[in-house]
Amino acid sequence: MITMSIGVGSIGVNWRRLIIATALVLGVIQAYIVLTGADLSRIELKDLVYSALLVFAGWVISALRLTYIVKANYRSANLSFKTCLKARFLGDLLAKITPSAIGGEPVRALLISSETGVVYGQFIRVGNI
Repeated sequence: MITMSIGVGSIGVNWRRLIIATALVLGVIQAYIVLTGADLSRIELKDLVYSALLVFAGWVISALRLTYIVKANYRSANLSFKTCLKARFLGDLLAKITPSAIGGEPVRALLISSETGVVYGQFIRVGNI
């Protein structure tokens, strides 16, 4: 098992489980394509690139917004854009894998709290960071 540090502690990454989960997701997508007869041949590479760029631009804008919100409410917080982008990625991941869409917000608050030194409960007060 390989350990990665994210600022709030360390998370162990079990690469075998990650590969199995990825293969399972790709298998479900493949089964959907086969069972529904979806025609993906009409999708061009440039369209996929444009889509990926738009998604990434959305993440960047969201991280900029998060940086602005935190700095506007906590002027003493020394917060980098990189930390906000990391908080967005991690929070979005957890929001996608938890039953409700709000699953990522506490993780964002915890990560930003550990990076800035501001008390965790203070970020919950800000609301949807």
